[in-house]
Amino acid sequence: MNDLRKIRIFEKKISQFELSRKSGVHPSRISLLENDLAKPSESEARRISEALEMVPEELFGPDAVMKRLTASGKRGTE
Repeated sequence: MNDLRKIRIFEKKISQFELSRKSGVHPSRISLLENDLAKPSESEARRISEALEMVPEELFGPDAVMKRLTASGKRGTE
């Protein structure tokens, strides 16, 4: 069980459907993220984090979002 699922279930006590409703991220996409079958986009990480009243790094780790941004070409190291 990854951190997103643990936090959603045990700390925030909301369903996947409720998280989807609050974040605007489709339930099937949340399922993929919770099962480590996908990495969140910058937008998804931000919206899910806001819905859970957290910051993206707390849910997806300090490198997860930055690696995605770097790979997408939006940000790089100088």
